[in-house]
This record gives sequence, structure tokens and C-alpha cells, in this order.
Amino acid sequence: MIKTLKINNWKDVKPFAYYLTPLNNSITKMRTSLLKMDELGHLRRKYIIENNTDLQNEVKDMVHKDLIVQWLVGDELK
Repeated sequence: MIKTLKINNWKDVKPFAYYLTPLNNSITKMRTSLLKMDELGHLRRKYIIENNTDLQNEVKDMVHKDLIVQWLVGDELK
């Protein structure tokens, strides 16, 4: 996932930007959510993923977008 986002000038290439921008946004959203959980302290964090449906949905969304990106953009051969 990170390797795909390290493609040079992906924001300038329209097809790459179309698929990689939502992936980048979902990673940022999940990371922000994790940082907010950390700021709230030990008693406000939900460590059990089954109880933390917000984080669970963010991870599912990120993985779904990553699967699309890996299938379409993939590696140097694609």
C-alpha cells in the first residue's frame, strides 16, 4: 500500500490520482482516528476491535480501496 503511494508524480497522472487519492484519504482518516483515540487516554480507547465499529469500518474501507488499487495500479509491470 505504501509502496503504491510512493509512485512518482501519481497526483499528476489522472488515472492514478483517481484511484490513489481515495486510498490516501482513507489512510489519513484511519490514522487520524487512531491518533484521536490515543489522545483520549487509556480509559477512552477501545482495544477490542469487535467493540470499536468506527475503526473497524475505516479499516474495511481502506482495505477495499487498497485491493482496487493493487489490482489496477499494482507494480511496475502493470
